[in-house]
Amino acid sequence: RRFPPLPSLTSVYLVVVGADCMGAEVNSPGVYNPDEVARVAGVAVDCVVDAGVIAATILSSESYLGRRPGDSRMSVLINKVKPDDVLPGEEALASAEGNPVMSLANRLVSSGAVGPVVLGSVGEADGGDFAVLR
Repeated sequence: RRFPPLPSLTSVYLVVVGADCMGAEVNSPGVYNPDEVARVAGVAVDCVVDAGVIAATILSSESYLGRRPGDSRMSVLINKVKPDDVLPGEEALASAEGNPVMSLANRLVSSGAVGPVVLGSVGEADGGDFAVLR
């Protein structure tokens, strides 16, 4: 299987990516189907995952964006985000330089291809905050 199955009746299409894969190699255990990610992103499997690799994979017509059913709304949840990775308000998109999570969010938002980009940590015991960027 190249990418996870997707029901044809999907009306809200939520792509979830773990921020903790950034900085690891594409062929690491935290990357789903590394050979396909490398092919779609145009990188080697031993390449380091960064915002560009993730954005290219999500926005490719050969992967997640290309699989979006008809009129479904597509959003992205960047999960496993640390509080220091999220900046409030207008600073958020303006300060992507040097911050891989904000760089990824900025790439996705500026593409215009996806709806809201949500940053957070699902399942955190402390009930961490979420940021929604659009």
